Amino acid sequence: MAYSTSIHDVQSCRGHVSSCRRFIRNFSIIMAPMTEVIKDTSLKWIPKAQSALKEVKKKLTQSSVLALRALIKFLKLNVMHLGLL
Repeated sequence: MAYSTSIHDVQSCRGHVSSCRRFIRNFSIIMAPMTEVIKDTSLKWIPKAQSALKEVKKKLTQSSVLALRALIKFLKLNVMHLGLL
């Protein structure tokens, strides 16, 4: 898997993944190496960041996480359709 050379790309990826943090146990611990990578002004990709990315990707594609996200989306759409929000 290729990694990015841009801090902006890593921040963007982390931001998108963070929207699912409530579905992933110990999310902040898993993503800590990714946070360390973007703290400096220059990007220094480390093996721990690569493994963190792989782990969060694996957890996001598990059926339980996908099912919860689909259920929440379904409920939000129905609540908005009914005018309850």
